[in-house]
Amino acid sequence: MAKRPRSHASSKALSDTGLRFRLLVDSVIDYAIFMLDTEGRVVTWNPGAERIKGYRAQEIRGRHYSCFYPEEALRAGTPAHLLQVAAAEGRCEDEGWRLRKDGSRFWANVVITAVRDGAGRLRGFSKVTRDLTEPRRAQEALEEKTRALEAAQEALVRRERLAILGQLAGGLSHELRNPLGVVKNSAYYLRMVLPADEAARKHLAIIEREVQTANRIVTALLDFARVSVPRRVPSDLNAMVRARLEREAVPDGVTVTAALAEDLPLVAVDSEQIVLAIGNLILNALQAMPGGGTLTVETSWTAQDVLIGVTDTGVGIAPEHVDKIFEPLFTTKARGIGLGLAVVKRLLEANGGRITVESTPRQGSRFLVRFPRASEDS
Repeated sequence: MAKRPRSHASSKALSDTGLRFRLLVDSVIDYAIFMLDTEGRVVTWNPGAERIKGYRAQEIRGRHYSCFYPEEALRAGTPAHLLQVAAAEGRCEDEGWRLRKDGSRFWANVVITAVRDGAGRLRGFSKVTRDLTEPRRAQEALEEKTRALEAAQEALVRRERLAILGQLAGGLSHELRNPLGVVKNSAYYLRMVLPADEAARKHLAIIEREVQTANRIVTALLDFARVSVPRRVPSDLNAMVRARLEREAVPDGVTVTAALAEDLPLVAVDSEQIVLAIGNLILNALQAMPGGGTLTVETSWTAQDVLIGVTDTGVGIAPEHVDKIFEPLFTTKARGIGLGLAVVKRLLEANGGRITVESTPRQGSRFLVRFPRASEDS
């Protein structure tokens, strides 16, 4: 029997190999496996690609593969960048959101490989895509549960700390006030007997300033520890603002502006508690402007509410901290124990009010308080 020519046998083997490879690729349905030309247009398409991306072969061949990318990836130039990396390095792997034919998104792991001929010329790219949406969602769900658990643990610890703080604050604050008063009086006496000693006067000023800081902390502890039912009667919010501003020690470099609305309706509140809350808001604003700035306190009203706004041009609040600033014991300040704004929120809510904040880092913050208008028969 005559032998087949070697070239014919090689050609048949090559053909069989190509057939087996095509059968292998076409049998894969869990991966999108297809070829791109050198420009990024789709050349081949396997059943896995149709299942994952939703396009039939005749619909997608010839189209640029950038149609699989969402708008934000297109703006970032991701499709072109991935081909450039694959061409330069031989291979490129990426994960991110991709689009199906119907516009829905799926999380994909993508491997793009440069395909070159025997002479090293670029002939196109192979692209293998895995749909990892379900593992991604499972991971996100696990992360969300972890965050919720951490938040619950943090809240539990905070409640335990607050319970202990509430038990100790009243008695401890009174005990601290006595020695602080002694230190303050002693500093005053030394200032009188050492009028010409500049070094002594400098250190006495430091002592007095630190005593004032300690007193503020003690006051915050007392304010937080006190649990009293407000005596709510129709009251003039403008009068409360004026009373608080008149006794506020304004630092050098800070300008105070009061914009109080005329004919402001009355609000049913405990005026003593609200003056305390306003004072804490003003103090918070002043502390946010260590280099000076403008403090604006304004009142206004609508058909339903009476409002007070306290605005500063200070350091502002980081976005990740905005939701936490009213939590007891939360503070970003070098000094203080994080009770001032917590006291404000408790007092306002006890008097039927609510508070919101808007802030921009390095530009300032605006706290807005709303009270329902007092009814005529209050």
